[in-house]
Amino acid sequence: MKKHVIASIALLLAACGDDVTQINQTGLEVVETAADLPKCSSKNKGEQVLVTEEAIIRVCVDGEWFATKSGIADDLSCTTKELKDGSGLKIICNGDSIGVVLNGEKGDSGKDGKDAVLPNDSLEADSERVAISLDSLVGVTQKGPFMKGSTVYLYELSDGRTLKQTNGNFTSNITSEDGRYKFTARDLVSQYAMVVVDGYYRNEVTGKTSGAPIRLKAITDMRKRSSVNVNILTHLEFDRVYSLVTRGNAKGEKLTVKQAKKQAQKEILKLFDIELDDATDAEDMDVFGKTDADAALLAISILLQGDRSESDMMALLSEISNALAENGEWNDSAAKARFADWALKADTENKLAQFRKNVSDWHLGDTVPEFEKFVRNYIVSVDGLDECGSKKAPVGTFAHVPNVNSAYFAQTYESIDATKNSLTRLVCDSKGGNHWRIATSLERDTVGWTKDSVGTVRKGAIDTSLTYVYEDGWRLGTELDRVVGFGCVKAFKDSVAKMSEDDWYKCDVTVTADESSWTAQWLSLNDYNKDMLYWESYKDSAAGTLVQGPLTQKIMVWDDGALREASDYEQDLKRGCVTSMYYSQEPLSNGLTYTCEKSGWSKTGTFVDGRYNVKYKGVQIGDQVWMAENLNYNVDSSFCPQGDPANCAKYGRLYRWAAAVGKKESECGHDNICSLPSGNIQGVCPAGWHLPSRAEWETLLNRADAGRLLKSTSGWPENGNGLDAFGFSALPAGSKSGYSGYYDFVGSEACFWSSTEGNNTAVYISLEARSDEARVYYLAKNFAMSVRCVKN
Repeated sequence: MKKHVIASIALLLAACGDDVTQINQTGLEVVETAADLPKCSSKNKGEQVLVTEEAIIRVCVDGEWFATKSGIADDLSCTTKELKDGSGLKIICNGDSIGVVLNGEKGDSGKDGKDAVLPNDSLEADSERVAISLDSLVGVTQKGPFMKGSTVYLYELSDGRTLKQTNGNFTSNITSEDGRYKFTARDLVSQYAMVVVDGYYRNEVTGKTSGAPIRLKAITDMRKRSSVNVNILTHLEFDRVYSLVTRGNAKGEKLTVKQAKKQAQKEILKLFDIELDDATDAEDMDVFGKTDADAALLAISILLQGDRSESDMMALLSEISNALAENGEWNDSAAKARFADWALKADTENKLAQFRKNVSDWHLGDTVPEFEKFVRNYIVSVDGLDECGSKKAPVGTFAHVPNVNSAYFAQTYESIDATKNSLTRLVCDSKGGNHWRIATSLERDTVGWTKDSVGTVRKGAIDTSLTYVYEDGWRLGTELDRVVGFGCVKAFKDSVAKMSEDDWYKCDVTVTADESSWTAQWLSLNDYNKDMLYWESYKDSAAGTLVQGPLTQKIMVWDDGALREASDYEQDLKRGCVTSMYYSQEPLSNGLTYTCEKSGWSKTGTFVDGRYNVKYKGVQIGDQVWMAENLNYNVDSSFCPQGDPANCAKYGRLYRWAAAVGKKESECGHDNICSLPSGNIQGVCPAGWHLPSRAEWETLLNRADAGRLLKSTSGWPENGNGLDAFGFSALPAGSKSGYSGYYDFVGSEACFWSSTEGNNTAVYISLEARSDEARVYYLAKNFAMSVRCVKN
């Protein structure tokens, strides 16, 4: 076998072109084992040695002996190809380059007897299929990081010239949260392989897991690396690398994988206006890294993600990859402008900080690289802007977007119709790092305006439909600011502008509790608002004061700093029960003292009969003020029901009519016509009170509408209790007959004298247990009945 191989190569070289006078290796050196191989150095670089124990030819490359895969065969078929610089020949056996033959007698001279100067990558170009034994291969898969459970594939490639897949395919899975994978020891036919990841990933823009899986790939040379990262850049460069290797560049030159990857990476980065050191490699980049290359990767990943769905993003990557494969360019200016528009809007809305937080919150790395500068640089590059914060564009500078493909494109201010509000300008802002952001309507409309008097009103410079007011700087105003002619500002709080008899406006200012901010606006005043101005003047009056608006006639009361409508009962009592009065007793204008509770005024008030300092309950019903219990003042011709003093305490006393009207029996008793004077008859009542007339009783009964509303809620038999709706609390004290002297109907009927006289009789009012009605009767004056007084 040894002699056959040497002879075959010798015959081949004898037939090599006329320029070959001597070869640098006329046969293969043979050793028994790999341990017998000489040291691989620059002196024997490219030398091939047959290892008989392995039946494999090994080649000296970069200080190591690499094994070819095909080994030795009797039908070894070899050809030659002249080197590009004419200094010798490349030997190709069974499709693989196995060495170089240089011109010259000793194989160390180049063309025309000069020393050969080979291209830097000539040896690697001639060593594009070197079998390797892979101890292991690891790396991280990232868009954001791929999720645990995603699948990673390792595809063996036949060589670095065709990049064809062989049958050597291997599978692994991601078992950690950071997207890391690992392949164990493998023997591969060449140093080249394709790594593919397929699965769900963490989205940097949303911070959430993707809604659908995606697939990213990378091509790698594993001779000098055992770690390969798969990411958006390795994916974008793949088709371009394949094209440069298999079809060649614009000059028709086919590049090595190393050359192709370097060129493809530069071309991709150029799309995003990024330049990195030539030594950077996408396979080493990490979105959790600290270098500019890592930051560039994250920036590009964010820009390509945008607000796109997974399918839309992959379609975009395919579009860019296909364009790059053709000529290393992607010239879709409209799409690039959309990237920049999205990034500009995101930066304006402070979303770059959110993207950073999203990545940080995954807690999968120690740092998040400074991707913002690359995103912002992309905006500047695509939109044709000066760098924010530079001498040409210091912080605070306004600018137009000259890129016609941008949604924010605008011509110069002077060339825009001032009636349109479509002009969008940018402003250079330093908050969160120098960056361009979309100017607000306020900034666009007031640029160049100087300080003015507080309250000054101007219409927008661009959008003339908008109104602006000066107050510690210009701010957006309202249409009413323009109507009134000066702005509603904090200094004009509560000011009223009367434009006409009907058009009134009030400057309403709302200030936060800590007075750090406020809002101010003119309010058009209707009748209610105008009444509010009236009511405001009573804000500091006595607690519970009722005020009635002159226009709406609404009766209101200030309660704990707020205005509210007074209840009907408060209106009856002519005083509000407000928070500051809770749990106090208040003498009101009706002469009664009431208790102010959280639920409102007590149902009844009190007053004192000065004749013997007895306190009675009183109640206001409509415009009348009545005693809320029966009179119990001892005079002649008065009696305790059933003659029991305890019933006087319970029911009050029963009075013959003469005693009730304050007269003697001989004057106004039985069989006597009393002929009382007109007007109030005080009679037995306390000072300031009088015995009610029939008309006054009928006023009460008309309001109560039924005796049931006047009866107390207890003390009546036969289900005869009432509702006591007004606090009158009528009790069944009964009466005393003027003839038999018996006490009648005690516990079942309430009888009340009036001051109205008949013919030897007087009018009384009757409430019965068995009826819900209140009846008016005439009865002989010598009967004794209850007395309820009404206030003068």
